[in-house]
Amino acid sequence: MVENPDVSATTNNTKSRLRQYIIGLVLATLAVVAIYMATTAFYPKTPSQSDPPFPTFQESEILTGRVCSVSRALQKKEPATVDLSPRLTYKFLSSLSPNRIDRHPLKWQVMGTLKFKLRSGKEYVLCLYHTDAGEAAFSVNRTYYRGGSEAKLMGHMREAEELMEEKSSARRETD
Repeated sequence: MVENPDVSATTNNTKSRLRQYIIGLVLATLAVVAIYMATTAFYPKTPSQSDPPFPTFQESEILTGRVCSVSRALQKKEPATVDLSPRLTYKFLSSLSPNRIDRHPLKWQVMGTLKFKLRSGKEYVLCLYHTDAGEAAFSVNRTYYRGGSEAKLMGHMREAEELMEEKSSARRETD
């Protein structure tokens, strides 16, 4: 049987176009997948979708607390640290809730540190920051958080500094 050259050329041309179309479709799909993977690597999920906030605790769970005031330490005022009651420790922690992880923290001024121990034996050390914003900011093991009320946090820090001043006055009176 003899093939018609016109039909053969048309069939080959159609096959060639179909092959080019499929190759173009595969390349476009690969490009979309590559772009998606690149953007998700640089723009991770929002913290609320991927990471839990810093936990909240009940006052009854708190065994001990201790706060250090950076401003008192810089002014060389003694003492710069004070032991806190579980109630005041709880007030500090409640001023930081609700919170979320901050993936892009700014360079904040350190206000102080809060160290507390739970009845379960677990210990935490929080670095507290002054942000000049409505939200408080703190970090735990280089994970930064935002949330709660900076005004309340600063109020509790002043309360702790007053305790430090009382402790300092009592020490001077006994000397």
